[in-house]
Amino acid sequence: MNKLILISLVIFFTICSRSWATDFASKVVVLDNSATMYETKTRLVVLKSTGPVGSAGIPNTISIGDEIIVDKTSITVGFIRVKYIDRDMIWNGEVIARKGDITCVVVASLEDIPSDDNKNRKWINIKQCEVIE
Repeated sequence: MNKLILISLVIFFTICSRSWATDFASKVVVLDNSATMYETKTRLVVLKSTGPVGSAGIPNTISIGDEIIVDKTSITVGFIRVKYIDRDMIWNGEVIARKGDITCVVVASLEDIPSDDNKNRKWINIKQCEVIE
């Protein structure tokens, strides 16, 4: 019985400690030119590198189905993941997001959402976005 209570408490505090809610949109507006395309590439079989491709060419309004080209790298928008920040997020003593912020990630497929695996992927990170649809 004590193990069950402990596990329940761990799950409860893990869920309650999240600082955002996630949703999907079909159309967003990029605010303050805050969008950047990124790419992860595997090089020499075991080495991977992740970095910015750039911002030039990213439109102010992005919709599902749009093709976005930045420095000869393209993404056909399949999904727009939206995060609603519900409290200040601090990392290494620096505020990285404020309560009320809305951020978006634009990808061709759900597998392209940034994570720690070794998959080659491209995505657009929007630090400040507004959901239209």
